[in-house]
Amino acid sequence: MDLRLEWTTFYGSFLRRYIQNLTDLSSEQDFLNFMRLVAARIGHQLNFRALSEELGIPETTLNTYLTFLEKTALVYLLPEHSENGRNRKLQSHKIYFTDTGLCAFLSGWTTKEALMDSE
Repeated sequence: MDLRLEWTTFYGSFLRRYIQNLTDLSSEQDFLNFMRLVAARIGHQLNFRALSEELGIPETTLNTYLTFLEKTALVYLLPEHSENGRNRKLQSHKIYFTDTGLCAFLSGWTTKEALMDSE
């Protein structure tokens, strides 16, 4: 089974059409690059400034991309809590993909060996 081919087909057909029908992306490639960087940062605090600098895309555009991913339930944001569990830090979230297979594909983990060797 070729996982790269399966996920490329999935992204190329379903996900791409789904995205195009729901939103008017200025650049599909920028959106895909954003998804790849977010997938590589799963479980980490989301830093729009760093993502913006790395991708060369305005933070407002990245926020639009993130909103779309949330509304389509492809990702969810987990608010960060303080040590005592009472205070919630505003604008501080960790990001998670709801589909770990999609996350693995976007991160380049398309083989069993790559998944086993990843940390």
